[in-house]
Amino acid sequence: MKQLRKLNYLFAALFVLVLLGCGDDEDKEPSRRDLLTSTTWQANHVFLDGVDVTSRVDLTQTSFKFEKNGNYTFKFDGNPIIGTWEFADNEQKLVLDKGTGDEENVKILLLSATNFNVQFEEVDDDTGINHTLEFRFINKP
Repeated sequence: MKQLRKLNYLFAALFVLVLLGCGDDEDKEPSRRDLLTSTTWQANHVFLDGVDVTSRVDLTQTSFKFEKNGNYTFKFDGNPIIGTWEFADNEQKLVLDKGTGDEENVKILLLSATNFNVQFEEVDDDTGINHTLEFRFINKP
């Protein structure tokens, strides 16, 4: 009888250990905020109305850096533009400089640990024609 009781205690102890060991061991996916703010994003492609125009533009000094506090720095040709950002539409869009004359709504096409692709509309100041711009960024090493 003592052997059976010891065996029951052993099984109970093993059961508890198994339950404790079955916790959520999976690595949690980083949030979109964490992905966006984890790096400096270096531009590597630009499309104008669906046409790749990367070869016509020097993107080596074009980058985005987003801070968790809601600030960003966009460098174009090395010249910094500083502003604020926030997510919109279930984190599928960014609103840059909300409530200012420079407010820009940017659609997020892709956001991962290695890539950040965005699309937005711009009006050509000379012609008044609306153009779709897509920038593709990579995680800057």
